[in-house]
Amino acid sequence: YLLNRIVNRLNRLLVEQLKAQGMTFRDWRVLAFLAATERRTIVELAEYSVIPHSTLSRLLDRMERNGLVRRTSAPHDLRAVALTLTATGRRRYERILPMALALNGELMRGFTAEERRTLAALLGRMRDNLGLD
Repeated sequence: YLLNRIVNRLNRLLVEQLKAQGMTFRDWRVLAFLAATERRTIVELAEYSVIPHSTLSRLLDRMERNGLVRRTSAPHDLRAVALTLTATGRRRYERILPMALALNGELMRGFTAEERRTLAALLGRMRDNLGLD
């Protein structure tokens, strides 16, 4: 319950800032995922971002029209679609990243380096217990 409330509040704060940039929270999830992973498939993105595949397809259509992402055939399977950030998408990600990092800094204010490491390890163990990547 507490984790859910914290994440919900953090996301709402980020949404306010994203709106001023003409972005949605889902747009940010896509940009952040692709910036961190380079080239991925829609299936991988849907799993990571927790965005239903049908919703994600429409979102990617819009993001592609806006020049933020590019879809190509996946090299390992021509039936699969690979996603990459465009130069415009990368610039948008780099413009928003400092805002997200500042919110994270606010969230972690007052934590020592050791407390941050401990929290990351505990959350990582919880993630592993649930079989998440």
